[in-house]
Amino acid sequence: MKNKWSFIFLVCFSFCFVQSSVFGYSSDTLVVYVDGKQAPVLTVQKGVVSLYATSIQEAVVQEIHGNLYTTNTIETKRFFISNELSTEEITPSNYKSLIIKYLPNAPYLHKKLGKLGFRYENVSQMIEFYNKFRVNEQNNRIVHSDK
Repeated sequence: MKNKWSFIFLVCFSFCFVQSSVFGYSSDTLVVYVDGKQAPVLTVQKGVVSLYATSIQEAVVQEIHGNLYTTNTIETKRFFISNELSTEEITPSNYKSLIIKYLPNAPYLHKKLGKLGFRYENVSQMIEFYNKFRVNEQNNRIVHSDK
């Protein structure tokens, strides 16, 4: 039940942030709850489609002679893709379907997903390219409507 409410809060809070960022009222840092823990989310790419990242530190606990000890911490990066309608966590296992969902006007990119340069580690560059493409497309519409 706790994870359900954390997820609902994350989605609602992210939706409010995305709405405010569209109208220019946002800061570069957002705090959300991920797995029940408060985590700042930084903007990686901002535009029609945005990408946010957070780092979560988890303790590694080992049992030694019946006692539990924290041996070190592991930092995990998590990413979230967003548009004006929704925000979702993007992972290596779901990035292809989310890229198709959030970047619908890029069939050439859809065909390249999974190939060199179009893998999970390249999501930021794909979103940056898409946002530039959308801005250029909108600018071309304005120029052509003025003629």
